[in-house]
Amino acid sequence: MIKKQFLLKSFFFAALSLLQFSLYGQSSPKHELRGAWVTTFVNIDWPSANNLSVATQQTQLINLLDQLQSTGINAVFFQVRSQCDAMYSSQLEPWSADLTGLQGRAPSPSYDPLEFIIAACRQRGIEVHAWFNPFRAVSNFNNIASFSANHIARTKPEWLLAQGSLRILDPGIPQVRDYVISVFMDVLRRYDVDGIHFDDYFYPYPPSSGSPFNDDATFAAHARGFTNRQDWRRDNINLFIQRSHDSIRAVKPWVKFGVSPFGIWRNQNSDGSGSATNGMQSYSDIYADSKKWIQQSWVDYLTPQLYWSIGFSAANYGVLLPWWNGLGGSRHIYSGMAAYKVNNGGTDNNWNQVTQIPNQIRMNRQHAQVQGQTFFSTKNVLANPLGIRDSLRNDLFKKPALLPTMPLKDNQPPLPASNLTAQING
Repeated sequence: MIKKQFLLKSFFFAALSLLQFSLYGQSSPKHELRGAWVTTFVNIDWPSANNLSVATQQTQLINLLDQLQSTGINAVFFQVRSQCDAMYSSQLEPWSADLTGLQGRAPSPSYDPLEFIIAACRQRGIEVHAWFNPFRAVSNFNNIASFSANHIARTKPEWLLAQGSLRILDPGIPQVRDYVISVFMDVLRRYDVDGIHFDDYFYPYPPSSGSPFNDDATFAAHARGFTNRQDWRRDNINLFIQRSHDSIRAVKPWVKFGVSPFGIWRNQNSDGSGSATNGMQSYSDIYADSKKWIQQSWVDYLTPQLYWSIGFSAANYGVLLPWWNGLGGSRHIYSGMAAYKVNNGGTDNNWNQVTQIPNQIRMNRQHAQVQGQTFFSTKNVLANPLGIRDSLRNDLFKKPALLPTMPLKDNQPPLPASNLTAQING
């Protein structure tokens, strides 16, 4: 029954897209992921505040999706879990305070935002990837008094690593990895999502001041024969990524699994196979070996956060994109693009150029393994700084695109659409 539903959904997307192509007069459909991160953490994208009525929340979400659709977006990455909380009905973690104003409080009247956005996106031919922060538990521990009694930071305080006011679930504890996997697998089993998506928060980023986290006790208890702490931390994340991939594949093999890692794996001066850059390195600074994940086929796609401009000396988009393209192989690369920096790039004046984002998209299309892009964040695209949204809907995304095929997941296409009809309104 599940496979039948999947095939029917695939047929619907194909039929809708082919109808769109016939109306737009494009004879050979282009395959390209055109995505947007819909951020719910601290109400960045949706809802606009944490105390809105259910009707207002739903209206805002529909308006947001309508605007994304008219811009040409065909995939959304919807943040369902930002700090061990839930933007969906969960028996494992409390409702997010970003939805209702108080962690653990359910929306009233009752509804499920994840279920709601899936249904709305199905009507618009848009994929939905459920976006999880795997290990962030409390973004600011000064607010712990307002957290629900059943939040994991309260029920399992021994699982927490502290760095300043940040608390994360310790990736070195085997039960922690089991727990996080159980959370996203619960969503996978109960919801008709197209993808499971992780962002770049694994071990904490290096602090700008103060002491880093201390995982001495965890290393002593769970070293697994490692003597090098950094190698052990990387292996903790590798184990988690590999098990996540295998778990998803075992239950719903057609659902895509991807990660949005920090945009620099290693600099060339640290590793000859790294990029010609000079910035923070995910491999050694946050223990995320994204190159290994894709080379070992533990992910279906990577969306590296290439949040720098073409021409930026320390981390040039024009240098990083070809480097990531070279890793693709049978897996997809989608460029993570910094819409939030347009006309707001600080000392990098390249972001004041109207052509910066359009030129990045054109560069993406020149690299075979780069099969699309995703923008952070939705509000920055829709705000249209320097006409970025106009450039998308009137030029670069003017004609609709099919999502890229992923033969590694399923190489049997749905039957061709037939008996299509079109009706002109207005």
